[in-house]
Amino acid sequence: MRPILALCVAFGLGLPAFGAEPTAPAPEVAPEPGDIPPEEWRALVRGQTLHYRINGEHWALEQYAPSGNGVVLQLLQSGECLTGTWAYDSGQYCFSWDSGETSCFRHTRVAGQIVVIHMVDGSPTGGVQTMDLAGEVPLTCAGQYTS
Repeated sequence: MRPILALCVAFGLGLPAFGAEPTAPAPEVAPEPGDIPPEEWRALVRGQTLHYRINGEHWALEQYAPSGNGVVLQLLQSGECLTGTWAYDSGQYCFSWDSGETSCFRHTRVAGQIVVIHMVDGSPTGGVQTMDLAGEVPLTCAGQYTS
């Protein structure tokens, strides 16, 4: 079993980052104006470690390259690190991981909280993550950006 799948099974989370069926219903999401545009997203994440939760459980840390579009995601349970690149298109942030997998999300604000909504073919799947900024928390794989 792949480590990311094992992590999600252990937490009973589904696999929202890579398209498996979600386990939590999507919250009411603000209309398009609540989406975070890429310029604002870059400014928000610059120099920060992002901490993701699914169903209230911490599951991953993420860092973006200081310049360019590289990204590193570290799964908390296994310590596995995924590296890749991201791009913004038609309201979605899509991540192309070095493993060959791709995942897309809307980044939006709901009631003052950053909510990340998993998307497939432009439609929400119901997979939802919340995100907090955690300062400059080091990742064991930091600096492994691909671009």
